[in-house]
Amino acid sequence: MKTKPGLRFLCCALSGALLNAPAAPSSLSSEVSTPSASVSTNWRSVAAGTSLFVAIGRDGNIYTSNGDSKWTARESRIPFGLRSVTYGHGLFVAVGDEGALVTSSDGVVWTEQAARTGERLRGVAFGNGTFIAVGYDGTIRSSKNGGRWKIQNSGTHNRLQSVVFAGDKFVVVGWNGTIITSAKGTQWTLCQSGVSTRLEAIALTHGQLMVASAGRVALSSRDGLTWSAYQP
Repeated sequence: MKTKPGLRFLCCALSGALLNAPAAPSSLSSEVSTPSASVSTNWRSVAAGTSLFVAIGRDGNIYTSNGDSKWTARESRIPFGLRSVTYGHGLFVAVGDEGALVTSSDGVVWTEQAARTGERLRGVAFGNGTFIAVGYDGTIRSSKNGGRWKIQNSGTHNRLQSVVFAGDKFVVVGWNGTIITSAKGTQWTLCQSGVSTRLEAIALTHGQLMVASAGRVALSSRDGLTWSAYQP
């Protein structure tokens, strides 16, 4: 998608932190215009497809835009709040409270899928031909097509809050300083974050991974394995 005047890449962290992220759009960094206050205050996440932007939010709200300042409300057909959305393989995937998981190929018509969990899902990402969804109690689900989801063992019961694909691996962050990584989304490795705080969001920008905690950027890493306190 070509960049249009007035558009910019934003990293929308759940903590409320905003980071400039001029990288490929993902569940946490997307090229978006500034919508009206009534719409944007409900946003939780934005994703970009080949010709469409999708924003999701509270109460299952979904909005779409072709890249201009106009946003159109869509029906998710679920009663739960949505928390994160991503795009891959020609498919938008959004996840949220009480195991909510919906998919759409066009951003207009959405289909509820079985996430095989009642836990609250907080993050979703696509990479290496796989969708990964993460949430409470160490929940991880993986899917190749967005329709059939497999249970994966994260190795932790900590709440998992956010996930990003960093070129060669998935990186997940969560509470109690939790950071885990996986190349394919099936076998997960615990990394030493050096902190015990609630890690709330992760984004990839300029080849650097950044993690938000308590409304600010707290940690950074070049490879997703070795982490240090963020230095602006």
